[in-house]
Amino acid sequence: HISFRGLGPNNKTNMKKIFIILLVTTMSTATYAQGLVNNGAHIVVSSGATLTVDGSSGNVQNTSGVIDLSGTLQLDGNLTNNAPTNALGTPTSGSTVVFAGTGTQAVGGSSTAIFTFDKLTVNSGAALEMAAGKQLTCNGSLVNNGTFTLKTNTENATATLLDNGFSGTGTNKVELYLSSGRNWYVSSPVSGATSSVFNTNASYPMYAYNESNTNTTPWTWITDDQTNLNVMTGYISSVQTSGIYTFTGGLINTGDKSFILNRTVGQAKDGFNLVGNPYPSYVDLHAAIRTNLIPTYWYRSKNDVNTAYVFETYNLISELGTSLSGKSMTNYIPPMQAFWIRVDAGCTSGNIDFTNALRSHQDISNNKFRAPTTAGSLLSVLRLKITNGTNSDETIVLFNPNASDGYDAYDSPKMSNANAAIPEIYTVAGSEQAVINGLNSIETNTIIPLGFRTGQPNSFSIMATELSNFTSDTRIVLKDNVLNTEQDLASTKTYSFTSDIVDNADRFSLIFKSTSLTTSLNNSLKDKSIIVYKNANHQIVLKCADFGANEHVAKVFNILGKELFVSQITSYITQLGNSFIPGVYMVTVTSEGKMITKKIVID
Repeated sequence: HISFRGLGPNNKTNMKKIFIILLVTTMSTATYAQGLVNNGAHIVVSSGATLTVDGSSGNVQNTSGVIDLSGTLQLDGNLTNNAPTNALGTPTSGSTVVFAGTGTQAVGGSSTAIFTFDKLTVNSGAALEMAAGKQLTCNGSLVNNGTFTLKTNTENATATLLDNGFSGTGTNKVELYLSSGRNWYVSSPVSGATSSVFNTNASYPMYAYNESNTNTTPWTWITDDQTNLNVMTGYISSVQTSGIYTFTGGLINTGDKSFILNRTVGQAKDGFNLVGNPYPSYVDLHAAIRTNLIPTYWYRSKNDVNTAYVFETYNLISELGTSLSGKSMTNYIPPMQAFWIRVDAGCTSGNIDFTNALRSHQDISNNKFRAPTTAGSLLSVLRLKITNGTNSDETIVLFNPNASDGYDAYDSPKMSNANAAIPEIYTVAGSEQAVINGLNSIETNTIIPLGFRTGQPNSFSIMATELSNFTSDTRIVLKDNVLNTEQDLASTKTYSFTSDIVDNADRFSLIFKSTSLTTSLNNSLKDKSIIVYKNANHQIVLKCADFGANEHVAKVFNILGKELFVSQITSYITQLGNSFIPGVYMVTVTSEGKMITKKIVID
């Protein structure tokens, strides 16, 4: 057992250390059969030299020093780094680390530094395991002729790998921890993996999605364990038991990868394709080459209270996303993560292309299938959350001088959860329901319709969970267009109400206005020009004096917010629907983004 310690210039041990450094750097080989422990020395393995650590205790443990590698380090045991920096310093091009043991060899330790090699070789008969949560970078090639495994556990994410060429005749494995009782959106990081990874059967099938399949449904059930998992294809898996699941295949995916996406006329979710990260590392979706694709992606995940599945949305241009799962979204797609992306309207196909240059390591401790939050933006951002006490939904309004007020790249379409138990809110960009709405600038008394839907009657609360970078004199008001009430979101951030089953695109309005101005919100639609009354037949009648100036739209709602009638106003007097049963009703008149609400009682 050889131990290197740096204890001072006059210490015999230190002299011994210097002698051994000279030995290693000047001789072609140096062999230690009982392991090597570096407790602070600077060990140099020069070009052309080989440091061999073999035998049953052939471990290399680095506690506080560094091993500068220009030649070859060959070991039969584990490589452990407990120092705050990379044990191998900055390996010289052409240097090689060879794992040559006959049993399992592990790379790990308490250090959070990235293990950086130039060339790495796993000999035939050797089995190398990269410890859970660790990060390995090979600036040169990685050759596996034995068994190579990226490990995981219940606490940390799978070890990640960046290579510059992966080859060999060995077996490669990448582990992933999954819990039972839910669906997981996954993709394979190795070639040749099959559905047997998840013990797939008729009771616990996998699902694949083919957007262009119009015969019956785009979904395909995989009920056997021999179906090949295609590179960059996203899958849904429901596992039987919580535990570690292992992708096993020929080679770990590396190099350029391309995926063709479709947009098929007539599909209910036209243009949506389920794509997977092909690498055992993070990939930067923002930097990927995207052809005919909108700059938004979606995760399907459980919410933060584990009661329902939700769609998380991220806009790659504005760099903002929802956080319904309790974890942050960024432009980095985690390893083995599948995600939804959409082909642009008017296009029948699109492309997404990945390269090795897009890959990276991220600090993902205890944050599986997500990446950490990016640096904050100076954009003005309003984030609204609606909840029924159990489930919730979000919408985001942001202001960016590069955005337009119509539908553009700064807007992200709403992916409805299609779940009656989840209330949803959204704004409208052009003709699209939007979960993220990018607008150009804050104009005084700007009104933005806020849509709301629920499949169950309930009590609800809308709250502002983020109000960022607005000027001190900007008031943000939530207006209930059915109850004709307003609430300042800056001073009182929660608004509570009840509703029946409803899908109403303008139940609410967001009003941005200045505290220094008192201009009427309805400066082009005059309140006194609108008269609402009931006639003898219990019908609601509307008189609109300036109907000819602009297009006016009238709607009738019951007290719970359910829309009962809608019509364009084309004359001075308009009858709004047939007879109404006794009750309280709200009538809204909208023109050029302005709105007036009137209450009427039918008895």
